[in-house]
Amino acid sequence: MRMLMVISLLAISVASIGQDKIEGIGKFRLKSTTTEYLDTLAEEKSLKRNSVGNLGDFFNIYKKDELVELIPDTLKDYLSPPHASLCKDVRVFYIPQMTVSTIVLKETFLTFYRDTLVAINTNWTNEIVEALELKYGKGHLDKKEKEVSCTSSLSESSTTYTETMYYQTWQNGDIKCTAALGNYRDSKCEKKTMSYISISVEKVSIMIFDCDRQERSNLNDKKKIEKRKQLEDF
Repeated sequence: MRMLMVISLLAISVASIGQDKIEGIGKFRLKSTTTEYLDTLAEEKSLKRNSVGNLGDFFNIYKKDELVELIPDTLKDYLSPPHASLCKDVRVFYIPQMTVSTIVLKETFLTFYRDTLVAINTNWTNEIVEALELKYGKGHLDKKEKEVSCTSSLSESSTTYTETMYYQTWQNGDIKCTAALGNYRDSKCEKKTMSYISISVEKVSIMIFDCDRQERSNLNDKKKIEKRKQLEDF
């Protein structure tokens, strides 16, 4: 019995030692990769460097060989490219498509805080999830359901549906990876799919979110002040 216990403990110890802890994808390592690496990446992958400052130009990015910095639109905030941040210490880059160890990543956003990578967001695919499971083991599985009501544009009647989301998460200290897949109803009550993979330094990501929200509020306040000045003689 004692020998069996020793063997079991050794097996658990070996398994825990052999299990990698998630830090990023490929050479994109959170808390260590800097913006300087993007120059190397662009050269290795023959990526054209570019920058985009509004939503219209972002949707016109169709080439697969680009590395694009996303600049927020400070005049019309709602036209800013996705993930673009108003925080002065944050830079966000976008790669339409790239291959990492034979795995294709599409619609990848890289967020840097003070020139250090703190978040990766990319499209959900079976291949990526399988790769994560092979390298880091099965993540924690969670299912969340929510009852929602929506009105169909055709029947104009209100109906209740159940939105279901599945989350698989891996944790490495303050680094969290989430693979999410599920469904929701849009404004026309039509069923849509929501899916993404996000790897981030949680505390920094929350701080960036709060900073960006405050900067947007400050920007709106400045616009209101300017409008009031224009109406002084009204």
